[in-house]
Amino acid sequence: MYQLSLAVLEQLRQEIANQLLDMPWQYERLSLPELQEIANGIGPDKWPALEHQLADDTLATFLVDSVGHDIRYEFGDGTEFDWHSANQQFLENCHRTADHLHHGGFIEDAERVCLHEVASLLFDAVETPTGWQSYRAAHARGPAVVVIP
Repeated sequence: MYQLSLAVLEQLRQEIANQLLDMPWQYERLSLPELQEIANGIGPDKWPALEHQLADDTLATFLVDSVGHDIRYEFGDGTEFDWHSANQQFLENCHRTADHLHHGGFIEDAERVCLHEVASLLFDAVETPTGWQSYRAAHARGPAVVVIP
């Protein structure tokens, strides 16, 4: 299974804090090595490492948002409602990231609009039958780590 490096995860933790992203409650209780067991970047678990790396590099802006989404899938309750909720939280974080990165100027405004469109495309990608299968597979597999509330 593809894993993000501990160094990348440390950088993503800083970005999550800086952007005040909405994270599931388990996030604060996970050590970096535990988070590494869960966070696999952008794309389904079943993708080979090369495809994950390509997606992470191409969509690097939204890599930070994939962390919370991976946690939500890992600890989800298996319901369709929770799946939609996880995907909605991912979309909202992606929009927050787009707004956080660009602050004014015509070119930056155009980039921000494009990033919002990419965020919507990513949401559309996870709100598919394949996304539902990925969520259900994560639920059936069960969490890789135990987190106590």
